[in-house]
Amino acid sequence: MITQRTRIVAGLALSLLLTIGCKKEVDPSAIQAVGALQKLHAQAEVGTTFADFQIGLGDARFSVDRFLNSNSAKDYPKLAAGLKSSMDNFITAGDLWNKELSPYSGAILNGRGPCAYALDYCKTYPEFADYRGNIEVFNYRDAVSSFLEIGGNQAMACGEVLKAAR
Repeated sequence: MITQRTRIVAGLALSLLLTIGCKKEVDPSAIQAVGALQKLHAQAEVGTTFADFQIGLGDARFSVDRFLNSNSAKDYPKLAAGLKSSMDNFITAGDLWNKELSPYSGAILNGRGPCAYALDYCKTYPEFADYRGNIEVFNYRDAVSSFLEIGGNQAMACGEVLKAAR
């Protein structure tokens, strides 16, 4: 499903590739951050459990945060923005996956339901909301898949930026 969000991600990836500009020594923390996100993407592509995904997410976040908090992030602002966006999408996927596993992730009937966050998700991500008469259902599985795909595509684009910078 190609959404406006996917188009924005593709534009960001192209922008990253076209604007790297200078060739200089790349900070190893940038290489580690990109590698951690690409590893998380590969893990999601081949299939993983929620628990293993959360471990990979924590490892990736450590590497990304280390680069984002370094002086080198200022030298590569578009790379930093791409890494942050990729990480944010993986975190959102993890949050949605966690909620999907909750016993309270059910449908919302006439605006009321067992969980307020499902209603919030339907409002925030309407492309994943299904409306069946007066029942509103948030499609967690499609949302998780989409955020994993977007985060993975951004991670791959950041890898291309690093190749161009070397």
